[in-house]
Amino acid sequence: MRAAGSARIEVTGHRSDLGFWRAAQRPAEARLRDYVLGYFASEGFLPRPLRERHLPLREVAIVLNFAAPHRIIEASDPKRVTEHGNAWIVALQHRHQIREAFGPRDFMVIRFTPIGAQMLLGVPMDLLTDRILALEDVDRRFARLLTGAAEATRDWAARFDVVENIIASRLASAPCPPAGLLHAWRTLQESPNDVDLARLPDELGCSRRHLIAHFHKYFGMTPKMIARISRFHLAVAAVHRLGRQDPLSYAEGKPYLDCQAAGGVRTATQTTMRWADLALDCGYYDQSHFINEFRSFSGLSPREFLQQTRHE
Repeated sequence: MRAAGSARIEVTGHRSDLGFWRAAQRPAEARLRDYVLGYFASEGFLPRPLRERHLPLREVAIVLNFAAPHRIIEASDPKRVTEHGNAWIVALQHRHQIREAFGPRDFMVIRFTPIGAQMLLGVPMDLLTDRILALEDVDRRFARLLTGAAEATRDWAARFDVVENIIASRLASAPCPPAGLLHAWRTLQESPNDVDLARLPDELGCSRRHLIAHFHKYFGMTPKMIARISRFHLAVAAVHRLGRQDPLSYAEGKPYLDCQAAGGVRTATQTTMRWADLALDCGYYDQSHFINEFRSFSGLSPREFLQQTRHE
């Protein structure tokens, strides 16, 4: 494969009593999009701890960190905290995560599709689901190659390019996934309410048993669970459009600040939310089903989500 070229980078900044930070992101090259979604980097300083609510995503992240460790707080037990320092993998998750950010920040995130992560790492993705693992624990040689290359330059464009070249080279030599899986993945993401899960095996030309085995290996979850998470993101986007004062700022994949930890609950929107209609529009059976699913994935009801979080 040819070397990656510098694509356009989007840079944003923030400065307030919360702290200051600059962020840069760009998509992966078109030839890699089935496997790599893009790259994100951020640097700055937070004078006091901020808690971030990370929603379950349909992507796998490799995080390369160059500053203070990142802290993960157990949602069910806030006293249980783990720290991650250099490079780690965040695979698909069934539930939200609470992370605490504090002090100097300098890190990069490589965003993969689950298939791309499986091809890159060469391990079944269901071994990584709901876990955050040091990259060295999965592949020490690759971890050192990737972190060493990223640390050798501090320019964002150059860092994105050198990392992309390493990943592209490794993907080029990886075995291809079974035919039809990429199409099934796209369909479950884009139209989760239109997929007949019972017919998926026939469409892929395999038995139901083999289909589930393929999904566990290449995605880490069943088709039904992936469809549920995709439907949840439709709901998050709908809640954002109807209830936020800044509906255009929603960007799937970025965390939300916990406003209680950041110094007070936001004033609830005055918009009258028609929850039952929103639930049906997003493909839920009824309002109760919608609220239960929203709480299962985010840890909050839709109303609490509007009141207690804000986008970075």
